[in-house]
Amino acid sequence: SQPPERTQNWIKLGGNVIRPHLAWMAENTASEALRKRLETHGDGAPSPLPATNAAPRRRTAVNPDLVLEPTCDAAAVRGALRHIASTVHVVALSSPTGAFHATTATAVVSVCLDPPTLAVCLNRSNAISAHARDGARIAISALGRDQQEVAAGCAGGLPHEERIRFFAAPGPAGHRVVAGCTASFSGRCVRTVEVGTHLVLMIAIEEVATDGSPDPLVYLDGRYGGFSGVPH
Repeated sequence: SQPPERTQNWIKLGGNVIRPHLAWMAENTASEALRKRLETHGDGAPSPLPATNAAPRRRTAVNPDLVLEPTCDAAAVRGALRHIASTVHVVALSSPTGAFHATTATAVVSVCLDPPTLAVCLNRSNAISAHARDGARIAISALGRDQQEVAAGCAGGLPHEERIRFFAAPGPAGHRVVAGCTASFSGRCVRTVEVGTHLVLMIAIEEVATDGSPDPLVYLDGRYGGFSGVPH
């Protein structure tokens, strides 16, 4: 098969235009059958017209040769995300010089349980991001419903050095978690990926703790609240 030809910011393969999110498969897939289908039928995408007001393109950190075209207005995505409830977490670490940093985060998700790994997304402009690199010891505290003061303080209400007032003494491995949090996960950063304005951290969990029954602090539509289950 002929290698794919780049047409502006898209991939042209066998006379068909392939959308950006299939570009990697078109160039790298080991499946000859998939490649043949793309060459023969394309992916149903109309040929793109040059856009005069297109947002800046981004190259992915995982595959720098793959150019991503913005397909949706960022404000619209932000508005839609306000409809999704998230548990409020506090991510904390100490820099190599011993300076303490902590910040709130809602983009925290389980990646897998074998090995236990969490992913955390942080804005690259946040002071903590400068120290959130491979090998860094990081603690993630899921806040309880009554810990709005902690959330506000770690979201910018207090200087980083004063945020330590919310934390318990360091554990055996040196991690600090928020005192009274509903759950905590501590470990080492094993991988970082830069994606646009944010940094994605993969944390290999070494220690975990919970406090009583789950009653997390939830963030929805710009407001804090709690969770109320639907009666059975």
